[in-house]
Amino acid sequence: MISWKGPLLYAFPPTTLIHKVLQKARRERARMILIVPTWDRQQWFPLLLRMSDRPPLPLPVALDLLMQARVHSAPAPSGSASTSMVKPWLSTLESTCTEGVQQVLECSRRTSTRNTYEQKWTRFTAWSSAKQLAPLDVPITVILEYLLDLKRDRLSLSSLKVHLAAISAFRYTEEGPTVFTHPIITRFLKGLVNLYPPRKPLPLSWSLDLVLSTLSGPPFEPLATVSLRLLTMKTAFLLAITSAHRVSELAAVMATPPCTVFSKGVVTLRLHPAFVPKVSSEFHLNEPIVLPSFYPKPHRSSKEAHLHLLDVRRALAFYIDRTKSFLKTDRLLVSLAPRSKGEGLSSQRISKQIVSCIKMCYKLRKTALLAPPRAHSTRAVAASTAFFKGIALKDIRRAATWSSYDTFAKHYALHRVFEEDTRLSTAVLSSASCT
Repeated sequence: MISWKGPLLYAFPPTTLIHKVLQKARRERARMILIVPTWDRQQWFPLLLRMSDRPPLPLPVALDLLMQARVHSAPAPSGSASTSMVKPWLSTLESTCTEGVQQVLECSRRTSTRNTYEQKWTRFTAWSSAKQLAPLDVPITVILEYLLDLKRDRLSLSSLKVHLAAISAFRYTEEGPTVFTHPIITRFLKGLVNLYPPRKPLPLSWSLDLVLSTLSGPPFEPLATVSLRLLTMKTAFLLAITSAHRVSELAAVMATPPCTVFSKGVVTLRLHPAFVPKVSSEFHLNEPIVLPSFYPKPHRSSKEAHLHLLDVRRALAFYIDRTKSFLKTDRLLVSLAPRSKGEGLSSQRISKQIVSCIKMCYKLRKTALLAPPRAHSTRAVAASTAFFKGIALKDIRRAATWSSYDTFAKHYALHRVFEEDTRLSTAVLSSASCT
């Protein structure tokens, strides 16, 4: 047993060990700076006050108040986890690895996932602290109460699962079920599904035909003279609908050769080499986006000439030409705002351009939308339209960069009335002709 007698000590024990630390310090008459939460209802709190030789000093409230010591060694790789968050969500075995290995292990989760988990964990920590509980030590029953509070705040079941995943990441267990897979948690989630059945949204809140027919005329034409704002909206929408790619991927498209190459009848786009797609398999990394021209010249009829106005290759050529004078980035889609003019558009801004395009088309047609449109719906529309036009599912999966066919079937396929769906009703009603 190590003696605590001697020089001034420093301790910041887990909440479950505070009482034992105080008892040992009293037995050995140790002097120390002790960091503990102000939990006046805990049984160790009166003992803490009796042993203190001066009034407690409150620490300022800040999310970054408690951090791991920084190791001044080789710089962390780009996108690595923040130093303050590395230790809490590593297992006991993983925590024995070197700092560099720990950072690599943390990068098994994407940066966006780590940021989301940190936000959810911060919320759970604040909730636990308000109840004078230690977030790392609370039992499953308390976590269930937290989930119920979130549901009372009208969070969806999918949002609750994200919170659970975050808590599981920080409360890693070497043996037994994780928080997420605990039997009582599984039963609780099933209960929520029965109490609050999920509502299936409308298959589609906007018409592709209406939007395309509107984009092929004023005020979106002619492209040589339309405002740059309208040209950006039209280009972003056509790029999204013809590629079926995510807005995060569209934000990473490069503007200059050799990443953007115009060839006869086709334009080939490539994403930034450092961009990591959502599906980061070898098949999907640095996969080019190849978009053919739509009814290229010469046109054999006025109808072909009109349809050519929806040519994404043509829209991209005009857009690149009209933005090159103020371009400040190597990205294709750029901002027009005065403060950030010429800088790359974020995924959120591209989504806003796509949604604004759909809304404006409906406004010009004086037609009401069934529901607010979402930019991500262009993937469902593009993939489903191609599927019902006879395009092979493997080609759709490749273009949309999905990891499996099930992704399309479960989340993106828009329901249509097939001939097979009508057989029952037809058979029933046809009995009228037999009598």
